[in-house]
Amino acid sequence: MVVYTARHTAVPEAENQEGEKDCDSIAKLKVTPCCLWRVFFQLVMALLPSFPLMAQTVNCPLLEPNNNHTEAIWLPPDTAIRSTIAYAGDHDFYKFIVPHSKPNLKATLSDFEKNYNLWLLNDKGLRIAKATSPKKIDEIIIFNLAVPDTYFLVVFHPKNAYDENDCYLLQYHLSEYQFRTADAGLPEVYPNPASTQLFVPLSPHNGQLRQVELLSAAGLVIRPLSGCLDQNLWKCNVSTVPKGWYLLRMEFDSGQVRQVPVVIVH
Repeated sequence: MVVYTARHTAVPEAENQEGEKDCDSIAKLKVTPCCLWRVFFQLVMALLPSFPLMAQTVNCPLLEPNNNHTEAIWLPPDTAIRSTIAYAGDHDFYKFIVPHSKPNLKATLSDFEKNYNLWLLNDKGLRIAKATSPKKIDEIIIFNLAVPDTYFLVVFHPKNAYDENDCYLLQYHLSEYQFRTADAGLPEVYPNPASTQLFVPLSPHNGQLRQVELLSAAGLVIRPLSGCLDQNLWKCNVSTVPKGWYLLRMEFDSGQVRQVPVVIVH
């Protein structure tokens, strides 16, 4: 953003009076340096509005380099940051820490025109959640019961489109209470933590469950989960699953794939 600042320089009273007197004498063809200075200043101030493109051009802040997890920019919670995808293939990485006291995360990418995507990576750089809506709507990642550690948010365009004047707004919030997964288009999984059974209500939006897998924190498949369907409620026995932190990966017949963190306790 180009900002013009006019600075007023005080003129001593005696000199100012003399200058006004001399300027009044322009009609008498008497021009002094003080008068010329005043005329020049008034001319510049009069011409500034005639350059609207220069005065009103707004460029998004460039935070490069931040193209991988080693160059990631620290992002505090509850702080909105504005930037842009400046060139084809640009990926913007942001780093943050989830503490023990607030293990629940909600990240939001908004205010964009190019339909950017949002990924969440763990401290190893492996993707553990994503928000990739095909429409230009807010991308939201909700990740409850996260293991206290370092995480990364990544903003990019899946088809390498870019526009240095198309700013996006990124922010995240941490809470001691779990966020509603439905706010991010994720199915509700309860109880969470679970000790004996897990329940997943199904909706026409997601369709029927095709496959359910239990993943490690690194995103590796540990075991498939088999359950039964009772009307629109899928339920599974997890009493034999070792206690720990997992990702529940659900694949629906609509083609959608959802991952929700779950904690097993016994």
